[in-house]
Amino acid sequence: MANMRVADAMAKFLEQAGVEYAFGFNGHGNWAILDAIVYETEIQGIMTRREDQAVHMADGYWRVKRQGPPAVAVTTVGPGNMNIPPALANAFYDSMALLVIAGGGPTQWYGTGCLEECYRFRPEGWTDVVRPISKAAWAVERPDTALEILARALKLTTSGRPGPVVLQVPFDLQHEMIPVEKMDAAMWTANITNKARPDKEAVEKAAEIIRKSQKPLVLAGGGVLNAKGGTDLLKFVEKYNLPVMTSFMGKGAVPENHPLSLGTAGMCGTLQAFQAAGECDVVIAFGARFNDCHTAAWRMYAGIPERTKLIHIDIDPEEIGRNYPTEVGIVADAALAIRDLSDALEGMKPLDLNGEWWTRIKQWQKQNEEKKKAAIESDWVPVHYATLFDKVSKVINEVDPQASVMFDTGNSQSFAPNFFQANSPHVSTNGQFAQMGFNVPAAIGAKCANPSHLSVGIGGDGSFLMTCLAVATAVQYKIPVVWIVFNNQSLLMETELMMDFYGREAFSIYYTEPLDLLKKGKKTIAKGEPWNPDLVELAKSLGAKAEKVVKPEEIEPAIRRAIEANEPYVLDVWVNRQTKGWYNIPFYFPAEYKDRGKPVPFLPPHGNIYK
Repeated sequence: MANMRVADAMAKFLEQAGVEYAFGFNGHGNWAILDAIVYETEIQGIMTRREDQAVHMADGYWRVKRQGPPAVAVTTVGPGNMNIPPALANAFYDSMALLVIAGGGPTQWYGTGCLEECYRFRPEGWTDVVRPISKAAWAVERPDTALEILARALKLTTSGRPGPVVLQVPFDLQHEMIPVEKMDAAMWTANITNKARPDKEAVEKAAEIIRKSQKPLVLAGGGVLNAKGGTDLLKFVEKYNLPVMTSFMGKGAVPENHPLSLGTAGMCGTLQAFQAAGECDVVIAFGARFNDCHTAAWRMYAGIPERTKLIHIDIDPEEIGRNYPTEVGIVADAALAIRDLSDALEGMKPLDLNGEWWTRIKQWQKQNEEKKKAAIESDWVPVHYATLFDKVSKVINEVDPQASVMFDTGNSQSFAPNFFQANSPHVSTNGQFAQMGFNVPAAIGAKCANPSHLSVGIGGDGSFLMTCLAVATAVQYKIPVVWIVFNNQSLLMETELMMDFYGREAFSIYYTEPLDLLKKGKKTIAKGEPWNPDLVELAKSLGAKAEKVVKPEEIEPAIRRAIEANEPYVLDVWVNRQTKGWYNIPFYFPAEYKDRGKPVPFLPPHGNIYK
């Protein structure tokens, strides 16, 4: 039996469990944890420039790996821990597994208001802040239970619906010596399956509905990727010639160059996916949430439940029937549900690829391509978003179809669903909480998880400026990532939508506006031109290579140069502020209290949950 520090025992347990990376930032509450990771294990530590970036990197790592163990983010007491809630929420609402080990102050000073303690409502109450935005937020209270709590935390990250778990460890407990007789991480983690099998009776009922349908449609959400069910899904739709679309969170679950793929669904998705959702007679949804972006403010599936039946399968029972009533709701792992449903349909005649339903879908596909072509062939300078995305998609898929690509919020999420072809599951976006700046550090984590392939971060200038210091981390560790920054000196989506709502914008374009600080009332002297810091010089100051791209014909060669450089590289691509977002239906966001926001209200749950 060996005696060791709690910090050493925890670090060694994580190593034994298979943790590869610990992203973190130093502060006086986590010294022993950092010391143990660096000197007592083979876990690769990566020092970030801010705590939230450590969480984003661990998040990006999971989005590509999608299997345990997750990466670890190490943060520190007080403001260090307080820097992570938005990034933590980003991972939580997107169901991304990671473990946060948060440093804390010494227990003997709890409740005294010592340096950086969250003390006003209870002794060291920081975990109360993050409890609503994590699967669990615990504190180690006894040195002899530290490993037990750590094992539970690590297991919880990937069990059921994946997500982040927070474990706060007080500074003095990190140094306590504990006896460690035997450490077997597999007993707590690797030997436990979280694959929930679907109810057989429910699967048979779903199969019966599908057999009778004339216009079936498969929807794959992010749950399919978390279940690593892409191969099963492809076999399923190929076996029965079923049209399949994905949510943006599920983008790449089926290669989008496959003839059965309708591409990405939603307000900004393909026309064929949008139209098919409105005309199908059954939707078979695996691991999808039906949020407002995916459903165009819940207008895509207006036929549910009167003329369209919903078969909704998800690992989380809370998501089933949240926004649409279900004909059959099944709590299950998406991959296992796909296999069982495929078996239950054995003998069903495949859908006729020349039949009425597929003929309609092919007509919509043709219309979608014609509409896209008109936008892509724009001769705008600076470039139209559609032209840029088409070029980015073309180059990445030519160079490395298995590339990791992390998209940010804003117009990146408006154009990427339709104009970026995802032929691998390594494409992701922050689809629910949508914290700006996610892509910059997430692309670093993605590269760590998928080191043999290209990693690209894509987002606007507003997003880049929020987390651009992550570029310095990539330079420090020589992690080759390409960032493509869409520079329009504005928050363009907000500008467009404010103009639609009010006929004017506010706080959405970075105009130069000198102030007379001694003046009463409005202090602006005169509004000038839109302005941004020089992103090329900024990136170079962080140690990366960088170049500015303005002419459309320069885009493809610049992307290829950035990829071939095989080092951190920032492309500052100027895009046209006259570009309007890409929508299948006008953007809708209820502005008046009397507008409920959903066209068909219903009172969940639908059906008898007590049967």
